[in-house]
Amino acid sequence: MLVVQLAELSDWCIVNNIPVRERIGEVKNLANIIPLDEDICLEGSKIKNERLKKGFASFALLDGLLLAAAKSVGERVLTFDRDFAEEEDCLVLP
Repeated sequence: MLVVQLAELSDWCIVNNIPVRERIGEVKNLANIIPLDEDICLEGSKIKNERLKKGFASFALLDGLLLAAAKSVGERVLTFDRDFAEEEDCLVLP
């Protein structure tokens, strides 16, 4: 899990009136938190632009960063997001 995804989780918790620190703690017990570094930033922007060229118009920079982070530790992305379709390092759930 990319460290910036903690902000997305926190935002979701606030909207749904769920204790943020408690939920973050639970996730940190289950997931490897990957820090954002220069290599991930550069690879993430490259991935984003490649996906846009392939027609995935809503593939965001954060999506590219997430995929770059997963690749940096030899992991795959598990997602429902169809923008990750056809990406070998992703498992898109139906």
